[in-house]
Amino acid sequence: MGIRLLSIVFAVAILNGAAFGDTRSTKTSSFSSSETTVDSNRMLRKAGVYLGLIGDPFPTLVGVNLAYNLTDFMRASAGLGRVSATLGTAEASATTVGASAKFFMPGWNLSPVAGLGFAYVSVSQTGAAAVSVSNFGSSAAHVYASLGVDWQAASGFNVGAGYNLSFKSGVGGLPYVNLGWYFDLI
Repeated sequence: MGIRLLSIVFAVAILNGAAFGDTRSTKTSSFSSSETTVDSNRMLRKAGVYLGLIGDPFPTLVGVNLAYNLTDFMRASAGLGRVSATLGTAEASATTVGASAKFFMPGWNLSPVAGLGFAYVSVSQTGAAAVSVSNFGSSAAHVYASLGVDWQAASGFNVGAGYNLSFKSGVGGLPYVNLGWYFDLI
């Protein structure tokens, strides 16, 4: 499945370059007039807020995140999310606080994305039976990787999808969908 997802991401990235011609202005280097670079829409609207559905910060059912596009190829984000589970009379919930960095192809509005995140998961339980939430039976911190695709429009609308995989033994991974909006505030 991982190879298939990676193949799809790169196929979309190649089609992005071929099908969506770049109509934005270019910058000319001060050293040579023959070198030009084109920034993606991530540089038009840098500060944003987005909902992470099923996994950002990982693990969560719905997470609220603040993000900032530091460069055309890097975004930093921090978020808070919550997920809960019930088994008979036993209940458990997990509150996740996390931060991540995501990396893109410079100049591409629709880009493959690779990321690395850190999260602390605070688990609380009630009832007699032990219930785990996203394979967290107790509070713990973990590091996770992300692989997917991300698109940011010139208006600031953003959508991303992919897969988060924890490096903590026994946690595993889940797909994610991010929906957000970026602004030109900072």
